[in-house]
Amino acid sequence: MGLQGSKKGQVAMEYFATYGWAVFALFIVIAVLIGTGMFNPGRFTSDECILQPNMPCSGYYIYYSEGTHDLVSGFTLGNSIGSAVLWRNATIAVPDRNGYATGTTVIENQARPDDWTRQGEKTNITIAISNFEKPSINAPKKAKLTIAFSVCEGYATAAECDAKAPIYHTSGRLDAVVRSAP
Repeated sequence: MGLQGSKKGQVAMEYFATYGWAVFALFIVIAVLIGTGMFNPGRFTSDECILQPNMPCSGYYIYYSEGTHDLVSGFTLGNSIGSAVLWRNATIAVPDRNGYATGTTVIENQARPDDWTRQGEKTNITIAISNFEKPSINAPKKAKLTIAFSVCEGYATAAECDAKAPIYHTSGRLDAVVRSAP
């Protein structure tokens, strides 16, 4: 009886010595993959900016500014509406621990300030959210965008459009991974 019990112990030790190294190697490989960020959810998040179809959004980004503690977002907004538009403002809302943090900016036509954006032209927009809690680099952020604009068809000048044209709002989203500040 005692001999059979020791043989079972010997078999168990041989089994552990043979396969224990494989299990140990598997743990090492998994630790290396986790350490390199292979399982970071940001790797599997696609960046996208979606507004209404005739307002293409491209060149989008989100980064955190260490110096000012601002979360900065930017994108290029195109005009495919069919006539000139007067961009009013853009608002972005990014989730944080307290709900949503928001930032708003007035949009100006870079080519011709205080003028409308003609069909086919693009405008670069940058929005900063002040005193944002520092996010992890490569952390995915899903932001809500709202753009206020006026369609200037039938108005002779941008000033007339600004004074008389109704203001429309469109909403969309910007999904991007937080990058290091440039």
